[in-house]
Amino acid sequence: LVFLDEVQTKTMNVAFSHFREHTNWGLFNTMIQDDDENIKIAFYCKSHLEETRGGGMEQIIYIISKKDFKIEKINKNYSK
Repeated sequence: LVFLDEVQTKTMNVAFSHFREHTNWGLFNTMIQDDDENIKIAFYCKSHLEETRGGGMEQIIYIISKKDFKIEKINKNYSK
């Protein structure tokens, strides 16, 4: 069980909202990394079989500013 502070909770809400609006991947794990200026939130996803031949895995990393809660960058990695 992990408790997030107010800033971490707000950034997690930004990332989850964007993730739900822009992907059809099934979420199976989440990691959060907090530093002085940004919070990095990594979603580990599994594709639905009809989207990629045979399925696959994707890591989506959101880098979100702690100052204004805006997404600074999104990195994606895909593997089979």
